[in-house]
Amino acid sequence: MRNLSGCQVFKDNDLPNDWDCAPLKERIELAYGRALHEEDRKQGPVDVYGSNGKVGKHSQSLVDAPGILVGRKGTVGAVHYAVQPFWPIDTVYFVRTLSNDNLRYVFHLLNYLPLQKLNAATGVPGLSRRDAYALRGAFPPPEEQDAIARILDAVDMSIEQTYESLKQAGLLKKALLQSFFNFELCSVPLIKTEFGYIPKTWEWVKGKKAFIILGSGPSESSIKYSDKQVKPDAWFMKVDDFNNPANRRTIVQTKVGFHTDANPTIKLLPKGTLIIAKRGAAILKNRVRISAVPLVLDPNLMGIQMNDGIMPEFFAYQLEWRNLSRFLEDSGIPQMNNKDLYPRYFLKALPEEQRKIVSTIKAAEDYEDALWDQLDAYEKLKNALMHDLLTGKVRVNRVIDQILSLEAS
Repeated sequence: MRNLSGCQVFKDNDLPNDWDCAPLKERIELAYGRALHEEDRKQGPVDVYGSNGKVGKHSQSLVDAPGILVGRKGTVGAVHYAVQPFWPIDTVYFVRTLSNDNLRYVFHLLNYLPLQKLNAATGVPGLSRRDAYALRGAFPPPEEQDAIARILDAVDMSIEQTYESLKQAGLLKKALLQSFFNFELCSVPLIKTEFGYIPKTWEWVKGKKAFIILGSGPSESSIKYSDKQVKPDAWFMKVDDFNNPANRRTIVQTKVGFHTDANPTIKLLPKGTLIIAKRGAAILKNRVRISAVPLVLDPNLMGIQMNDGIMPEFFAYQLEWRNLSRFLEDSGIPQMNNKDLYPRYFLKALPEEQRKIVSTIKAAEDYEDALWDQLDAYEKLKNALMHDLLTGKVRVNRVIDQILSLEAS
Protein backbone atom coordinates (compact mmCIF):
# COMPACT_ATOMS: atom_id res chain seq x y z
CA MET A 1 0.00 0.00 0.00
CA ARG A 2 1.22 3.51 -0.79
CA ASN A 3 2.40 5.74 2.03
CA LEU A 4 -0.30 8.43 2.21
CA SER A 5 0.84 10.05 5.44
CA GLY A 6 1.56 13.30 3.60
CA CYS A 7 -2.03 13.41 2.34
CA GLN A 8 -3.75 12.86 5.68
CA VAL A 9 -5.49 16.06 6.74
CA PHE A 10 -7.29 14.91 9.87
CA LYS A 11 -5.91 13.44 13.08
CA ASP A 12 -8.13 12.13 15.84
CA ASN A 13 -6.35 14.10 18.57
CA ASP A 14 -6.88 17.38 16.70
CA LEU A 15 -10.67 17.04 16.42
CA PRO A 16 -13.37 17.77 19.00
CA ASN A 17 -14.09 14.88 21.35
CA ASP A 18 -17.57 14.27 19.95
CA TRP A 19 -16.31 13.96 16.34
CA ASP A 20 -15.24 10.78 14.55
CA CYS A 21 -12.00 10.56 12.58
CA ALA A 22 -12.63 7.64 10.26
CA PRO A 23 -11.24 6.30 6.97
CA LEU A 24 -13.51 7.10 4.06
CA LYS A 25 -14.05 3.38 3.44
CA GLU A 26 -16.10 3.28 6.66
CA ARG A 27 -18.45 6.08 5.58
CA ILE A 28 -18.78 6.01 1.78
CA GLU A 29 -18.58 3.73 -1.23
CA LEU A 30 -17.05 4.98 -4.46
CA ALA A 31 -19.13 3.16 -7.08
CA TYR A 32 -18.02 2.88 -10.68
CA GLY A 33 -19.84 4.75 -13.42
CA ARG A 34 -20.81 3.07 -16.67
CA ALA A 35 -19.47 3.85 -20.13
CA LEU A 36 -21.84 5.73 -22.40
CA HIS A 37 -20.23 6.69 -25.68
CA GLU A 38 -21.43 9.83 -27.39
CA GLU A 39 -22.88 7.90 -30.31
CA ASP A 40 -24.95 5.80 -27.89
CA ARG A 41 -26.57 8.74 -26.14
CA LYS A 42 -30.15 9.60 -26.94
CA GLN A 43 -31.50 13.12 -26.73
CA GLY A 44 -33.03 13.75 -23.34
CA PRO A 45 -32.98 15.82 -20.14
CA VAL A 46 -30.52 13.71 -18.12
CA ASP A 47 -27.04 15.13 -17.45
CA VAL A 48 -24.11 12.87 -18.31
CA TYR A 49 -21.09 13.38 -16.06
CA GLY A 50 -17.41 12.77 -16.69
CA SER A 51 -14.46 13.54 -14.46
CA ASN A 52 -14.52 17.23 -15.41
CA GLY A 53 -18.27 17.69 -14.90
CA LYS A 54 -21.20 17.63 -17.30
CA VAL A 55 -20.21 16.21 -20.70
CA GLY A 56 -23.58 15.77 -22.41
CA LYS A 57 -27.21 14.67 -22.21
CA HIS A 58 -29.05 11.35 -22.37
CA SER A 59 -32.63 10.10 -22.25
CA GLN A 60 -32.31 7.99 -19.10
CA SER A 61 -30.46 8.14 -15.80
CA LEU A 62 -28.28 5.58 -14.07
CA VAL A 63 -28.31 7.09 -10.57
CA ASP A 64 -31.01 8.89 -8.63
CA ALA A 65 -30.44 12.38 -7.28
CA PRO A 66 -28.99 13.98 -5.35
CA GLY A 67 -25.54 12.58 -5.87
CA ILE A 68 -21.82 13.23 -5.55
CA LEU A 69 -19.33 12.39 -8.29
CA VAL A 70 -15.55 12.10 -7.98
CA GLY A 71 -13.14 12.18 -10.90
CA ARG A 72 -11.49 8.77 -11.43
CA LYS A 73 -9.68 9.15 -14.75
CA GLY A 74 -8.55 12.41 -16.33
CA THR A 75 -9.45 15.17 -13.88
CA VAL A 76 -8.47 13.18 -10.81
CA GLY A 77 -10.31 13.98 -7.60
CA ALA A 78 -12.61 16.66 -9.02
CA VAL A 79 -15.83 16.64 -6.99
CA HIS A 80 -19.25 17.45 -8.48
CA TYR A 81 -22.77 17.51 -7.09
CA ALA A 82 -25.84 16.51 -9.12
CA VAL A 83 -29.27 17.75 -8.08
CA GLN A 84 -31.13 15.79 -10.77
CA PRO A 85 -30.95 12.07 -11.71
CA PHE A 86 -27.78 11.57 -13.76
CA TRP A 87 -25.58 9.17 -15.68
CA PRO A 88 -21.94 8.87 -14.49
CA ILE A 89 -19.65 7.51 -17.21
CA ASP A 90 -16.68 5.27 -16.52
CA THR A 91 -14.25 8.12 -15.81
CA VAL A 92 -16.00 8.98 -12.54
CA TYR A 93 -17.06 7.38 -9.30
CA PHE A 94 -20.42 8.17 -7.74
CA VAL A 95 -20.79 8.18 -3.97
CA ARG A 96 -23.00 5.96 -1.85
CA THR A 97 -23.08 6.87 1.84
CA LEU A 98 -22.78 4.00 4.33
CA SER A 99 -24.22 5.87 7.31
CA ASN A 100 -26.51 8.77 8.04
CA ASP A 101 -23.98 11.46 7.07
CA ASN A 102 -25.36 14.61 5.46
CA LEU A 103 -24.72 14.33 1.72
CA ARG A 104 -23.88 18.01 1.33
CA TYR A 105 -21.46 17.75 4.24
CA VAL A 106 -19.78 14.79 2.53
CA PHE A 107 -19.56 16.85 -0.67
CA HIS A 108 -17.75 19.68 1.13
CA LEU A 109 -15.54 17.21 2.98
CA LEU A 110 -14.45 15.52 -0.26
CA ASN A 111 -13.71 18.92 -1.77
CA TYR A 112 -11.50 19.69 1.22
CA LEU A 113 -9.54 16.44 1.11
CA PRO A 114 -6.47 16.35 -1.24
CA LEU A 115 -7.94 13.78 -3.63
CA GLN A 116 -6.15 15.42 -6.55
CA LYS A 117 -2.82 14.41 -5.03
CA LEU A 118 -3.69 10.72 -5.15
CA ASN A 119 -2.95 10.23 -8.84
CA ALA A 120 -1.88 6.60 -9.04
CA ALA A 121 -1.38 6.29 -12.79
CA THR A 122 1.76 6.64 -14.86
CA GLY A 123 -0.05 7.59 -18.07
CA VAL A 124 -3.61 8.93 -17.92
CA PRO A 125 -4.19 10.37 -14.43
CA GLY A 126 -6.14 7.98 -12.22
CA LEU A 127 -7.58 7.78 -8.68
CA SER A 128 -7.70 4.36 -7.05
CA ARG A 129 -10.43 3.52 -4.56
CA ARG A 130 -7.83 1.95 -2.29
CA ASP A 131 -5.99 5.23 -1.89
CA ALA A 132 -9.15 7.31 -1.53
CA TYR A 133 -10.61 4.93 1.05
CA ALA A 134 -7.44 5.22 3.14
CA LEU A 135 -7.89 8.97 3.65
CA ARG A 136 -9.40 9.89 7.00
CA GLY A 137 -12.34 12.24 7.18
CA ALA A 138 -13.76 14.33 10.01
CA PHE A 139 -17.35 13.47 10.91
CA PRO A 140 -19.16 15.60 13.49
CA PRO A 141 -22.55 14.61 14.95
CA PRO A 142 -25.42 14.71 12.41
CA GLU A 143 -26.91 18.01 13.61
CA GLU A 144 -23.52 19.74 13.32
CA GLN A 145 -22.98 18.26 9.86
CA ASP A 146 -26.31 19.76 8.86
CA ALA A 147 -25.35 23.19 10.20
CA ILE A 148 -21.89 23.17 8.59
CA ALA A 149 -23.39 22.13 5.26
CA ARG A 150 -25.96 24.95 5.43
CA ILE A 151 -23.25 27.55 6.10
CA LEU A 152 -20.97 26.38 3.30
CA ASP A 153 -23.95 26.06 0.96
CA ALA A 154 -24.89 29.67 1.72
CA VAL A 155 -21.41 30.83 0.72
CA ASP A 156 -21.53 28.64 -2.39
CA MET A 157 -24.83 30.23 -3.35
CA SER A 158 -23.30 33.70 -2.99
CA ILE A 159 -20.38 32.59 -5.16
CA GLU A 160 -22.72 31.21 -7.82
CA GLN A 161 -24.81 34.40 -7.79
CA THR A 162 -21.67 36.50 -8.16
CA TYR A 163 -20.54 34.40 -11.12
CA GLU A 164 -23.94 34.96 -12.71
CA SER A 165 -23.64 38.70 -12.08
CA LEU A 166 -20.19 38.64 -13.68
CA LYS A 167 -21.66 36.91 -16.70
CA GLN A 168 -24.30 39.63 -17.01
CA ALA A 169 -21.67 42.35 -16.53
CA GLY A 170 -19.64 40.86 -19.36
CA LEU A 171 -22.70 40.88 -21.59
CA LEU A 172 -23.34 44.51 -20.65
CA LYS A 173 -19.85 45.50 -21.77
CA LYS A 174 -20.26 43.61 -25.05
CA ALA A 175 -23.59 45.35 -25.62
CA LEU A 176 -22.00 48.75 -25.02
CA LEU A 177 -19.17 47.99 -27.44
CA GLN A 178 -21.69 46.91 -30.04
CA SER A 179 -23.87 49.96 -29.49
CA PHE A 180 -21.03 52.49 -29.67
CA PHE A 181 -19.12 51.03 -32.62
CA ASN A 182 -22.28 50.13 -34.53
CA PHE A 183 -23.45 53.70 -33.84
CA GLU A 184 -26.70 52.58 -32.20
CA LEU A 185 -26.29 55.27 -29.52
CA CYS A 186 -25.12 57.97 -31.92
CA SER A 187 -27.16 61.18 -32.23
CA VAL A 188 -25.06 62.48 -35.14
CA PRO A 189 -26.31 61.83 -38.71
CA LEU A 190 -24.63 58.94 -40.51
CA ILE A 191 -22.84 59.40 -43.82
CA LYS A 192 -22.01 56.79 -46.43
CA THR A 193 -18.36 55.87 -46.97
CA GLU A 194 -16.64 53.17 -48.99
CA PHE A 195 -16.56 51.05 -45.82
CA GLY A 196 -20.17 51.64 -44.84
CA TYR A 197 -22.09 54.24 -42.85
CA ILE A 198 -20.35 56.13 -40.03
CA PRO A 199 -21.27 59.23 -38.00
CA LYS A 200 -20.63 62.49 -39.78
CA THR A 201 -18.09 63.55 -37.15
CA TRP A 202 -16.11 60.28 -37.39
CA GLU A 203 -13.57 59.18 -39.96
CA TRP A 204 -11.75 56.11 -41.18
CA VAL A 205 -8.00 56.20 -40.55
CA LYS A 206 -5.48 53.79 -42.04
CA GLY A 207 -3.54 51.85 -39.46
CA LYS A 208 -0.23 53.31 -40.64
CA LYS A 209 -1.47 56.80 -39.73
CA ALA A 210 -3.28 55.78 -36.54
CA PHE A 211 -0.47 54.04 -34.66
CA ILE A 212 3.09 52.79 -34.58
CA ILE A 213 3.84 49.11 -33.95
CA LEU A 214 6.72 48.80 -31.52
CA GLY A 215 9.20 45.95 -31.67
CA SER A 216 9.69 43.38 -28.94
CA GLY A 217 12.55 43.75 -26.50
CA PRO A 218 15.58 41.64 -25.63
CA SER A 219 15.38 38.01 -24.62
CA GLU A 220 14.73 37.35 -20.96
CA SER A 221 18.12 35.67 -20.60
CA SER A 222 19.92 38.84 -21.66
CA ILE A 223 18.43 40.97 -18.87
CA LYS A 224 20.78 41.75 -15.98
CA TYR A 225 19.39 41.76 -12.46
CA SER A 226 20.59 43.93 -9.64
CA ASP A 227 19.71 44.04 -5.94
CA LYS A 228 16.62 41.85 -5.43
CA GLN A 229 15.78 43.78 -2.28
CA VAL A 230 15.02 46.86 -4.36
CA LYS A 231 11.65 46.99 -6.08
CA PRO A 232 11.97 46.70 -9.89
CA ASP A 233 11.39 49.86 -11.92
CA ALA A 234 10.72 48.01 -15.20
CA TRP A 235 9.16 44.73 -16.26
CA PHE A 236 9.60 41.98 -18.85
CA MET A 237 6.19 40.81 -20.08
CA LYS A 238 5.30 37.38 -21.46
CA VAL A 239 1.98 36.03 -22.70
CA ASP A 240 1.34 34.30 -19.37
CA ASP A 241 1.27 37.68 -17.63
CA PHE A 242 -2.14 38.33 -19.22
CA ASN A 243 -3.46 35.75 -16.73
CA ASN A 244 -2.48 37.75 -13.65
CA PRO A 245 -5.75 39.11 -12.16
CA ALA A 246 -3.91 42.35 -11.36
CA ASN A 247 -3.50 42.85 -15.13
CA ARG A 248 -7.19 42.46 -15.92
CA ARG A 249 -7.45 45.98 -17.38
CA THR A 250 -3.94 47.40 -17.48
CA ILE A 251 -0.50 45.83 -17.14
CA VAL A 252 0.77 46.79 -13.70
CA GLN A 253 3.28 44.02 -13.02
CA THR A 254 4.74 40.83 -14.46
CA LYS A 255 6.56 37.82 -13.10
CA VAL A 256 9.92 39.21 -14.22
CA GLY A 257 11.00 42.62 -12.98
CA PHE A 258 14.38 44.29 -13.46
CA HIS A 259 16.23 47.51 -12.82
CA THR A 260 16.99 49.99 -15.57
CA ASP A 261 20.28 51.07 -14.01
CA ALA A 262 21.63 47.56 -14.63
CA ASN A 263 20.30 47.55 -18.21
CA PRO A 264 21.02 50.99 -19.67
CA THR A 265 20.82 49.83 -23.31
CA ILE A 266 17.30 48.37 -23.06
CA LYS A 267 14.67 50.56 -24.68
CA LEU A 268 11.47 50.53 -22.64
CA LEU A 269 7.98 50.83 -24.05
CA PRO A 270 6.26 53.93 -22.66
CA LYS A 271 3.26 53.86 -20.38
CA GLY A 272 0.04 53.86 -22.38
CA THR A 273 1.29 51.31 -24.91
CA LEU A 274 -1.33 48.83 -26.10
CA ILE A 275 -0.28 45.20 -25.62
CA ILE A 276 -1.71 42.30 -27.65
CA ALA A 277 -0.58 38.77 -28.46
CA LYS A 278 0.80 38.37 -31.95
CA ARG A 279 1.48 34.66 -32.15
CA GLY A 280 -0.27 31.45 -31.13
CA ALA A 281 -3.62 30.62 -29.57
CA ALA A 282 -3.33 33.59 -27.19
CA ILE A 283 -4.54 35.84 -30.03
CA LEU A 284 -7.88 34.05 -30.04
CA LYS A 285 -8.52 35.10 -26.43
CA ASN A 286 -8.92 38.68 -27.71
CA ARG A 287 -7.06 40.33 -24.84
CA VAL A 288 -6.06 43.97 -25.24
CA ARG A 289 -4.24 45.70 -22.39
CA ILE A 290 -2.62 49.08 -21.81
CA SER A 291 0.69 49.35 -19.98
CA ALA A 292 0.68 51.29 -16.73
CA VAL A 293 4.40 50.64 -16.09
CA PRO A 294 7.56 50.73 -18.21
CA LEU A 295 8.16 47.35 -19.79
CA VAL A 296 9.64 45.30 -22.61
CA LEU A 297 7.91 42.50 -24.47
CA ASP A 298 8.87 39.00 -25.42
CA PRO A 299 8.64 38.09 -29.16
CA ASN A 300 5.11 36.67 -28.83
CA LEU A 301 3.66 40.06 -27.91
CA MET A 302 3.13 43.28 -29.86
CA GLY A 303 3.16 46.85 -28.62
CA ILE A 304 1.06 49.56 -30.29
CA GLN A 305 1.63 53.26 -29.63
CA MET A 306 -1.18 55.55 -30.71
CA ASN A 307 -0.57 58.68 -32.72
CA ASP A 308 -2.09 62.01 -31.68
CA GLY A 309 -5.85 62.21 -31.83
CA ILE A 310 -6.75 58.65 -30.78
CA MET A 311 -6.98 57.70 -27.13
CA PRO A 312 -5.32 54.33 -26.31
CA GLU A 313 -8.43 53.25 -24.40
CA PHE A 314 -10.72 54.14 -27.33
CA PHE A 315 -8.58 52.11 -29.70
CA ALA A 316 -8.32 49.20 -27.24
CA TYR A 317 -12.11 48.98 -27.03
CA GLN A 318 -12.34 49.15 -30.80
CA LEU A 319 -9.92 46.23 -31.15
CA GLU A 320 -11.92 44.22 -28.61
CA TRP A 321 -15.12 44.93 -30.52
CA ARG A 322 -13.66 43.97 -33.88
CA ASN A 323 -11.90 40.93 -32.34
CA LEU A 324 -8.20 40.29 -32.90
CA SER A 325 -8.90 37.04 -34.75
CA ARG A 326 -10.18 39.12 -37.70
CA PHE A 327 -6.65 40.35 -38.34
CA LEU A 328 -4.94 36.97 -38.43
CA GLU A 329 -2.77 35.86 -41.31
CA ASP A 330 -4.10 33.05 -43.45
CA SER A 331 -1.67 30.44 -42.18
CA GLY A 332 -1.68 27.30 -40.08
CA ILE A 333 -0.39 28.94 -36.89
CA PRO A 334 -2.30 32.00 -35.64
CA GLN A 335 -0.06 35.02 -36.03
CA MET A 336 -0.29 38.74 -36.68
CA ASN A 337 2.30 41.25 -37.88
CA ASN A 338 2.68 44.82 -39.08
CA LYS A 339 1.37 43.98 -42.55
CA ASP A 340 -1.85 42.66 -41.02
CA LEU A 341 -2.64 45.92 -39.20
CA TYR A 342 -1.05 48.85 -41.02
CA PRO A 343 -3.17 48.52 -44.22
CA ARG A 344 -6.44 48.21 -42.28
CA TYR A 345 -8.80 51.09 -41.62
CA PHE A 346 -9.90 52.02 -38.11
CA LEU A 347 -12.48 54.37 -36.68
CA LYS A 348 -11.57 57.75 -35.24
CA ALA A 349 -14.10 59.90 -33.36
CA LEU A 350 -13.83 63.47 -32.09
CA PRO A 351 -11.90 63.72 -28.79
CA GLU A 352 -15.00 64.48 -26.70
CA GLU A 353 -16.85 61.53 -28.24
CA GLN A 354 -13.90 59.25 -27.53
CA ARG A 355 -13.87 60.38 -23.91
CA LYS A 356 -17.60 59.74 -23.57
CA ILE A 357 -17.31 56.23 -24.98
CA VAL A 358 -14.29 55.41 -22.84
CA SER A 359 -15.87 56.70 -19.62
CA THR A 360 -19.11 54.78 -20.22
CA ILE A 361 -17.41 51.46 -20.95
CA LYS A 362 -14.97 51.98 -18.09
CA ALA A 363 -17.92 52.42 -15.73
CA ALA A 364 -19.17 49.00 -16.83
CA GLU A 365 -15.69 47.57 -16.27
CA ASP A 366 -15.52 49.15 -12.81
CA TYR A 367 -18.77 47.40 -11.93
CA GLU A 368 -17.36 44.13 -13.24
CA ASP A 369 -14.15 44.63 -11.26
CA ALA A 370 -16.15 45.23 -8.09
CA LEU A 371 -17.86 41.89 -8.68
CA TRP A 372 -14.48 40.19 -9.12
CA ASP A 373 -13.40 41.69 -5.79
CA GLN A 374 -16.61 40.44 -4.19
CA LEU A 375 -16.04 36.98 -5.64
CA ASP A 376 -12.49 36.97 -4.29
CA ALA A 377 -13.81 37.87 -0.83
CA TYR A 378 -16.40 35.08 -0.93
CA GLU A 379 -13.83 32.51 -2.07
CA LYS A 380 -11.42 33.54 0.68
CA LEU A 381 -14.26 33.25 3.18
CA LYS A 382 -15.16 29.82 1.79
CA ASN A 383 -11.58 28.59 2.12
CA ALA A 384 -11.32 29.89 5.67
CA LEU A 385 -14.67 28.38 6.66
CA MET A 386 -13.79 25.05 5.05
CA HIS A 387 -10.66 24.86 7.18
CA ASP A 388 -12.19 26.12 10.41
CA LEU A 389 -15.51 24.28 10.29
CA LEU A 390 -14.34 20.96 8.88
CA THR A 391 -11.54 20.69 11.44
CA GLY A 392 -13.70 21.81 14.36
CA LYS A 393 -11.35 24.69 15.16
CA VAL A 394 -14.35 27.00 14.99
CA ARG A 395 -17.72 25.63 15.97
CA VAL A 396 -20.81 26.54 13.99
CA ASN A 397 -22.28 29.14 16.30
CA ARG A 398 -19.24 31.44 15.84
CA VAL A 399 -19.38 31.96 12.08
CA ILE A 400 -22.86 33.37 11.48
CA ASP A 401 -21.70 36.90 12.29
CA GLN A 402 -18.87 36.62 9.73
CA ILE A 403 -21.27 35.79 6.93
CA LEU A 404 -23.78 38.47 7.93
CA SER A 405 -20.97 41.04 8.09
CA LEU A 406 -19.76 40.17 4.59
CA GLU A 407 -23.30 40.22 3.19
CA ALA A 408 -23.86 43.66 4.73
CA SER A 409 -20.69 45.04 3.17
